[in-house]
Amino acid sequence: MQVLDISEFQAEHYNHLGKKLVVDGVLGPETRWAMDVASLSSERRAVWDRAKQYIGLAEDPPFSNDDPEGIIDGWLKAARAKEGDPWCAAAASFWLSASTPVAIAGAIRLGKHFPETDTPWAFDLFWYPTNDKGNGHVGLVIGVGSVEIMTLEGNCDNAVRVRRRPRKGLRFSRTFDETLGTCPKVILSPKVPLLIGGGTR
Repeated sequence: MQVLDISEFQAEHYNHLGKKLVVDGVLGPETRWAMDVASLSSERRAVWDRAKQYIGLAEDPPFSNDDPEGIIDGWLKAARAKEGDPWCAAAASFWLSASTPVAIAGAIRLGKHFPETDTPWAFDLFWYPTNDKGNGHVGLVIGVGSVEIMTLEGNCDNAVRVRRRPRKGLRFSRTFDETLGTCPKVILSPKVPLLIGGGTR
């Protein structure tokens, strides 16, 4: 039986904020989260491998729905949206396309494109309406708890951010049929602030 060397694992993996794990040989919550991600299917892991590169990407100037390198505009174009449109769904579409082709710009449309579920897993979608005109917000689930989820979302306060959200009021969609491995849990850390309403546009 092969014994896992925690330090070796830490040297090769990332935490929930897309940063290299601290190599200390301790099985703390960030290392456990990364181990759980490593246990998931290759399709779900491919989504994380793509998405984590963009954590911290921010609009510049703010409220422009674009950035100097044109990454956000590229996501919008790939999702067949107009320049300057809100980009949460375009970002999620791009990340999911690491494993399953999808190009949908609207948050509600993207959420409804996949079958709904009451038991989300990492790299499924969360989504909710923001008004009665068909607008909404969408992002990836990256950790699951009994009363809250941890998310990775684009266009969250004009950037790609990791957040925690109460599960109440959210809808979830299953992006991949299988649920193999160990679903990562929410990391209870001040590094991942809890959002109660708002925080997006």
